Amino acid sequence: MTNIIEINKKKFVIFLISLILIIYSIITIIPFYFLVVRSFVPTNKSAVFHLIPPELEDFNMESTYGNLATYYNIDLTKAKKELSLSGYINPNKTWTKIAEEHDISSQVITDYFNPYIKYNGWITILTDQRIVRSLVMTIVITFSSLVVGGFLAIATGSVLAGFRKRWHSWIYVIYMLQMIITPVMIIIPVYIILGRFLGLANSYFALFLLFVKGGAIPVMIFTSFISGIPTTLKESVEIDGGNRLQYFIHILLPLTKVPFATFAAITFPIIWNDLLQGLVFLKEEKFTLVPMINALQGTFTTNYQAIYAGLCLSIMPVIIIYLSFQNLFVRSALSGALKG
Repeated sequence: MTNIIEINKKKFVIFLISLILIIYSIITIIPFYFLVVRSFVPTNKSAVFHLIPPELEDFNMESTYGNLATYYNIDLTKAKKELSLSGYINPNKTWTKIAEEHDISSQVITDYFNPYIKYNGWITILTDQRIVRSLVMTIVITFSSLVVGGFLAIATGSVLAGFRKRWHSWIYVIYMLQMIITPVMIIIPVYIILGRFLGLANSYFALFLLFVKGGAIPVMIFTSFISGIPTTLKESVEIDGGNRLQYFIHILLPLTKVPFATFAAITFPIIWNDLLQGLVFLKEEKFTLVPMINALQGTFTTNYQAIYAGLCLSIMPVIIIYLSFQNLFVRSALSGALKG
C-alpha cells in the first residue's frame, strides 16, 4: 500500500512539473507569436489588438500617389516603369484618376500593389539594400567578435587561473569591476579614444574592438573552468618537450568547448542586439541591424509593419543558433552543477 502511494506521489509530481513547464513554455512563446502576427498587420491597423493576422483588404484605388511612398516605402519610380506610366504625376492625385488618364485597368494596378500592401513589412525589409547590408555586417561582426573574443578570453583565463600569490587576485578583481561599469557610463570617453584619437569613427572595426575587449563574464567563465583543469596535463606536455603554446593549442582549446558554449550563449545576443554603440560609432548608411531597424521610424510617419518584420528578422538567427547548438548549451549549463 505504501509503495502504491509513493508511486502515485511521483506520478503527480512529474505531472505537476510537466504542467508548469508547458505553461512556462507557452508564456515564453506568446511574445514571439504576437511579434510575428504584428509583422502582418498593416500600419493603419497597428493601434488595434490582433490575436491572428487580420484579413487584409485589397489596394484602395482612392489612395493618393504620394502616400504609397510615405506610408508603405514603395519605390514609385520603379512602380511607374513597371506600370508603363510616363511624365510627372501629382502626389495628391488618386490612382483612380491616374488609371483614367493613362488608360490602365484598375485591376492591373490593384494586382500590382496588393502584395506590397498586404505584405509590406516583409517586402520592405527583404528588398531594402540597407537592411540586407546591415544584416550581413551584423553577422560578420558578431561571429568574428565571438571567435576572436573567445580566443582572447581563453588566453586571459589561462593566465589568471595560474596566479597563486595574494596580490594576483587584484588583477582578477579589476576584470570583475567591469560588471558594475555599464557601457553607457563610459561611452563618451570611449568615443573620444576610438573616434577622435584613433580615427575609427564610422568604422565597423571600432565595434569589433569594443566587443572583443576583455569583459568580466568571459574572464570569469574561462578562469573558473581552467582553474579546475589538473596541472598534470601541462606538466606532461612539458615533459614530452612541448611548450606553452602547444599546450594552449592542443590541450587547452579542445577542453574549453563547453565553457565557450556558455560564453557564446551569453555574448551572442548582446553583440547581435547592440543598439547604443552602433548608433554612437556609425552613421546611418553603415548601421548594423538593430540600429537600422530603429532608423525605420520616420519623422512624420512610421511603417510599424516593417519595424515588426525587421524585429522578426533580427531574432531568427538567434533562435536558429540556439536550436542548432542546444545540446552544447545544455551541457554548458549543467557543467557547473555536475562538477565535483
